[in-house]
Amino acid sequence: MTLSIGIVVYGNDTRKQQQLQWLQQQLGANQLLVLNNHETQRMPGDLEADNRFYEFSGYLKLVQLFEEKAGSFLILNDTLFKTHWSWGWVWLLKRLTGKYDCGSATVLGDLRFDGEDLVERPHPFMASWIFWFSDNEALKVFGDGLESICHLPLPEVSAAYQHFLDGWISPSNRLSGWHGKVSDVEIKRKKLCVMLEHALSRELMKQDVRMGGFGEIHPIFYRMLRIIDRLRTRWQSFRSEGRSQNEE
Repeated sequence: MTLSIGIVVYGNDTRKQQQLQWLQQQLGANQLLVLNNHETQRMPGDLEADNRFYEFSGYLKLVQLFEEKAGSFLILNDTLFKTHWSWGWVWLLKRLTGKYDCGSATVLGDLRFDGEDLVERPHPFMASWIFWFSDNEALKVFGDGLESICHLPLPEVSAAYQHFLDGWISPSNRLSGWHGKVSDVEIKRKKLCVMLEHALSRELMKQDVRMGGFGEIHPIFYRMLRIIDRLRTRWQSFRSEGRSQNEE
């Protein structure tokens, strides 16, 4: 089986280059394309991206670059090396390059089950940081979904969904929601990304493709991964907050 990897990064340097080479070597990928959304922090070989819709427009460009290729595909962003336990995720992904067969016309993702109470938020939906495609058919369906959410205006949202977005972007405690940089620009960016994340899953659900979760590869290990990822995110949030207070 051949594997092509496409990753969207925001800025690149020598350390990240080493991480990317490690990822390619561990998964035995035939090709690794790096799409860089940063205007200046680039390395030789990085491809220029359209950052209008952040990682989503980057993913669309990667799909277009891969559309004539055969094999399996992994498309993700560089949060693999920031807020996720990269070693654990690579261990899980290696199962896909080995004996595990996810079937044809399949998209695997990091599935989230947040309830069925909101029409705009599918149950489940795929977190938008990582996707595995069994073949070109699944990749094309993904590309069609990206075309829809990037080129068509998002519909008006319900009051309940707006309330959810506000609460998730500005959580009342440190154990839930998003804990990124608090600025008007970052809040606007994150809110749009959450809406696009949900819209993409809604589009995929309309298509003739199987949406599966990485948990089906190794359920127990995946649950452990999710716990570790949450702990890493919260710890980084506490550290970031501590540095900000010290700077003041």
